[in-house]
Amino acid sequence: MGRDNRPSGPGLAHGLLSGIEAVGGHAVDVGELPTPALYFATHVLNVDGGVQVTGSHNPPEFNGFKCVLGGEAVAGADIQGLRRLIDEGRTPGRLGGGRSEDGSVLPRYRDAIVQRNGPLPRKVKVVVDCGNGVSSLIAVDTLRRVGADVVPLFCESDGTFPNHHPDPTVVENLRDLQAAVRREGESSASPSTATATASAPWTSRGARCSGISCWYCSAATSRAAWVRGTP
Repeated sequence: MGRDNRPSGPGLAHGLLSGIEAVGGHAVDVGELPTPALYFATHVLNVDGGVQVTGSHNPPEFNGFKCVLGGEAVAGADIQGLRRLIDEGRTPGRLGGGRSEDGSVLPRYRDAIVQRNGPLPRKVKVVVDCGNGVSSLIAVDTLRRVGADVVPLFCESDGTFPNHHPDPTVVENLRDLQAAVRREGESSASPSTATATASAPWTSRGARCSGISCWYCSAATSRAAWVRGTP
């Protein structure tokens, strides 16, 4: 179980951990991290699934759960099935539950990205707007480790999102980023959602690379999104 940096996250996380333990499960608390890192944790830890406490790109007063089981997202009809189990009382408590903590996931996730994507074939400058979301914990360091020259923008973790709403699909939230890209000259840019599940890269001309929604700092994202003029 992981969480983003919203103020309501610790309380929801505590309730979730207690609930898993109460029904006989073993909950592993991997701490505050981006949602893709939680998905990564379900592959590298000895677990059956994972839950991220996050409100995604919604305002800070919103929060909820993103669930994955057996490598697949729990969504749609599966979520309704889970609700029925709860409503019908088919989740009785049982003995044998427990919990533990594992603080290794975030650095392991960062190192996996760097190993897969670095070093970059040439030096590039990147303006990164984390919108004060949980990507602030990893984005700048990760990109520097793959060889990028990083210009941070709102990369201090603050789940109240004091500078702008952390939704990169809304152009109004990208004004500061556009200005920074133009100011920095030969650079590209990427804003991130609050939970670092998507970004919308921009070119050095301040133009958006339309049609892109990518896992932040995942797979080949770090390589493909930053090269000048390459969508």
